[in-house]
Amino acid sequence: MLVEQEWPEGSNADPDAARDRYNTDMQASRRSMRNLFRVELPIAHMGLAITIIASVFAGVVWSPRTGVIISGAFAALFVAALAVALLAGSRGRNAVRAAYRFTFGWADWITPWRRAPSVSDRPGNHGEQRCPTVNAHDDGP
Repeated sequence: MLVEQEWPEGSNADPDAARDRYNTDMQASRRSMRNLFRVELPIAHMGLAITIIASVFAGVVWSPRTGVIISGAFAALFVAALAVALLAGSRGRNAVRAAYRFTFGWADWITPWRRAPSVSDRPGNHGEQRCPTVNAHDDGP
C-alpha cells in the first residue's frame, strides 16, 4: 500500500519551497525566543540586587533560614544555567555572563524601562535602515 502525502499546494507541490518555508518559520521562531530572553547586563544587576534585598528581608522578617533558602534557590538556578551554557558551547566569561543574565534577567519584566526594539530586530529586516523622509518622496513601486 502506497501512502501519498497531502500538500497544502495540491498535487503540484514543490518540496524545496515547503522546506524553505519551514526553515524560514523556524528561524523566525528562534529569533523571537532569543529576543524574549535578551537581557542587558544592568537589568541583570538589578535582578541580583532585588534578590539580595528580598533574601535579607525574608531573613530578617521570618528567619535566617528563609533568606538562605531564597539565596540558595537562585544559586542553584545559576549553577544549572552555567552547566547548560557550558554544554551549549560557551566558554569562560561568556558562559558565566549567559548564566548570570538568565538567572537574574527576570528583572527586565518588572522594570519600567525596557529596551526598545531596534531596526535590525524587526522580522524581515536585515539591519538596513531607511530614512523615512527619503522614502516618503520615493516614486518607486
